[in-house]
Amino acid sequence: MEMTGFRHQVGGHFGLFECTGHVAKPVNAREMAFYELLTDNIRTFTPAYCGRVLVSTSISEKGELTLSTPSMFDCHKRLPHTPPSTSRPKKMRFRLKNGKVMVDLDKNENTFAGECQAKVVHRLLKNGPSWFILLENIVENFEMPCVLDLKMGTRQHGDDAPAHKVAAQMRKCAESTSALLGVRIVGMQLFDGPSGAFNFVNKLEGRKIDQQQFYDYFYLYLRACGEKRAKILKKRLEAIRNVLLEAEGFRFFSSSILVAFDAIGREDNIRVQMIDFAHSTFPGFCQDALYYGADDGYLQGVETLIAQLEFFLESFPETPESCASR
Repeated sequence: MEMTGFRHQVGGHFGLFECTGHVAKPVNAREMAFYELLTDNIRTFTPAYCGRVLVSTSISEKGELTLSTPSMFDCHKRLPHTPPSTSRPKKMRFRLKNGKVMVDLDKNENTFAGECQAKVVHRLLKNGPSWFILLENIVENFEMPCVLDLKMGTRQHGDDAPAHKVAAQMRKCAESTSALLGVRIVGMQLFDGPSGAFNFVNKLEGRKIDQQQFYDYFYLYLRACGEKRAKILKKRLEAIRNVLLEAEGFRFFSSSILVAFDAIGREDNIRVQMIDFAHSTFPGFCQDALYYGADDGYLQGVETLIAQLEFFLESFPETPESCASR
């Protein structure tokens, strides 16, 4: 089974790939264990976890690279497949040129995704077959996915992080909106109808965004969402908040909330998922340090988002200059 680059990746450190309704990411032992041991009340808010698979790569005489796995997958419940439209872009392909992995991107595509994925493909070529975890692709049937990746919490480093990593992550939090709001933008893509292209915000830009700019970017995403989707998003975040208030000892360091909707799809269709658990923990997990109570830093970020949604819905359909202007 062939894997191709996941063109709608907007955040993260490692390249993501896709095949048969799944997103595949390089295995992290802690994250895989977290998914396997996750309690049902929190699992409700995560993409379906479908195990792991061994991925290898091959090179053609022309330098074309193919990623493949020997397995077929039919695990989580998938939505009925929608035949691709003529506007849907071709699959992301990789090739080797002068010893460097290149990715074929269309004009106006997200170069961040291609760069992340090329690094992973390079490691596969260097080190041989590697394990990937498989997660439900929540945008599989979206024609024009509008995606927002939000890094949650006031702390991003795990307990196992070395001193230099702790210092670097604390600095990122202090210099971004993470410390103040409990959330920052990791990445965003929005479909622009008039131009027929996506507009992007990458993680480096997200770290530079101040409080007012964060509100403005979030408001821009909500305007694209529309009122119906925004109401669903608010209810979903409130449900996440209620579950996390009761999640004794859980910590979701460096975890994200991923929001996605189809720019040309149904007005009531929006997905909201908790993702990225490489540094998460709970009592009894991997002999980690014990924490008590709820994850206040993560909850602060959720409260920030809910408050902005309330402001947006109160002002809809008016268009104030900034949702920070209270």
